[in-house]
Amino acid sequence: MKAEGPSRLRRTPWPVVLVHWLLVVSVLVSLVSGLRIAADAPDSGVTAAIAPWMPQGAVLIWHVLASITFTGLTIGYLTFLIASGRGARIVPSRRWLSLIANGGLSRWTVINWGLYWVVFGLFAVAFATGAMQYLRFHGLSFGLLEDIHRAAAWGFLLFIIAHVLGQFVFGWRRIVGIFIPSRYRVGAAISAFAAAAVASAGLWTVDQSALQTLQVVRISEPPRLDGVGDDPAWDLAPPTRVLTTGGANLPGGKSTVVIRAVRDDEHAWMLFEWEDPTRSQKHLPLVKTADGWHILQQGYLDGDESTYYEDKFAVLLAASDPKAALQSVHLGSRPISDARGPLGGRGLHYMDDNRILDLWHWWSVRGNALGQAEDGFFGSPRPMPSAAGLDYTATGSGDEPGRDRYKGGYYKDPPMTWSSWEMNWQAPGRKQVTPRRLPEQPEDISSLANADLRPGISDPDQWWIDHADTIPYTAAADTLPVGAVLPGVLLHEPAVGDRGDVKARGRWHGGTWRLEIRRRLDTGSDYDVSLTDGTLMWVAVFDHTQTRHSMHLRPIRLALH
Repeated sequence: MKAEGPSRLRRTPWPVVLVHWLLVVSVLVSLVSGLRIAADAPDSGVTAAIAPWMPQGAVLIWHVLASITFTGLTIGYLTFLIASGRGARIVPSRRWLSLIANGGLSRWTVINWGLYWVVFGLFAVAFATGAMQYLRFHGLSFGLLEDIHRAAAWGFLLFIIAHVLGQFVFGWRRIVGIFIPSRYRVGAAISAFAAAAVASAGLWTVDQSALQTLQVVRISEPPRLDGVGDDPAWDLAPPTRVLTTGGANLPGGKSTVVIRAVRDDEHAWMLFEWEDPTRSQKHLPLVKTADGWHILQQGYLDGDESTYYEDKFAVLLAASDPKAALQSVHLGSRPISDARGPLGGRGLHYMDDNRILDLWHWWSVRGNALGQAEDGFFGSPRPMPSAAGLDYTATGSGDEPGRDRYKGGYYKDPPMTWSSWEMNWQAPGRKQVTPRRLPEQPEDISSLANADLRPGISDPDQWWIDHADTIPYTAAADTLPVGAVLPGVLLHEPAVGDRGDVKARGRWHGGTWRLEIRRRLDTGSDYDVSLTDGTLMWVAVFDHTQTRHSMHLRPIRLALH
């Protein structure tokens, strides 16, 4: 076997040309989407620096699809090498030693063959660690899997650079040859593309069908909605365990959620239990200083608070598509070119079509005392205010007053009012803030006088105040001393209609939250997903964080009995 020289123009077998460029496209999509995903982490470093040049939008689903395609093409290429006999030359042998001894281009030929084995190894590592992350493998540290997967990605990038530079050693004829196909081994080519198609389709089919199942058991005596979870009905419901990862403040970024579900003819009840070392209730309180009132926050004004925030839990429902949750995530500082970007630049939730994903959002401060989770949904992106004469800045009650925050396709179920709660301040600035209300009886907040304001510790105190127990803020009425603490949340009445049809109560004890939820199987609302056999569910844990929740990528399928 002789090394190829630069003296003649070498044509490349057409299967190699086709697979080569398909591999190039799939690996580049996989790399840039993976780097964009990695840039979202708070400690991303290099990837955060190059994020402005990375693609924006639904990069999670791009990454999954590109990875499946790349895996199938790699299997197809290996099949071609074996079926055509071309693979024999890259198998290490004594002939390699003689070529190395010849020096010159012969030596570079062996180096080029050796790079094949490097990339095969990188592919094996990337595939294994990526699959374990995607499937939420319990056996290894998720952080370790992320680090290894990221290292393999950078290895792929270095391989691409080395591979391209290596071709220049053989001269321009070698480079041009990869663009000029020749007829070669039609049978081997058919085998290769058949293997690639079968591998890709097989991975896709298995991924779509092999989902965890949540058994929704029919019962005659419903459980109480108190967050205790000791009712006999729950003993009849087999648990489903889901590992969620990537959450801020959680140990190792992960929390295992245990789910049970029961039903009667009209309603479903669900019990969610998850690990959380602290009961976090200090939701953006106000602190009085010598120069006025301030919001206690570290990143809230940039839409990324992970210090002074309440614990939360979210449930997302889709009617059928297991990839729907991935499709709803659009990363980047401006994923919609003609719309305002998100605060903090992390991304937006919305759907690119007319589908609705049902969202139950439970807040341990803003919703728990009212006995409900807020019912919302992800839908098509809302128009910008300038285009529709709309104002998304909350100026009355609720949400985040005075903050010009565009939320893409994240909506609250109508009516579009904020009657159940509001934040206890007027438009917040970077320095002082004006409270909205003061306690009518200062003793109502006396328990906060000695409150421990350090983050990351369990909060025994009540960090909300009933609107009925307050008076409007005026400077004359503000007799609270410097150092006084005001709850950041004012509660009104529970939401009604579509917004209030998810009843919920949670309780924290000994490092575990237990949350019980009740909702009608079919609410009849266009903004809700019915709970039927085959409905898909995702869950997310927020450990005193505004947006950096834990997650799992593959849904749970409901099975009604």
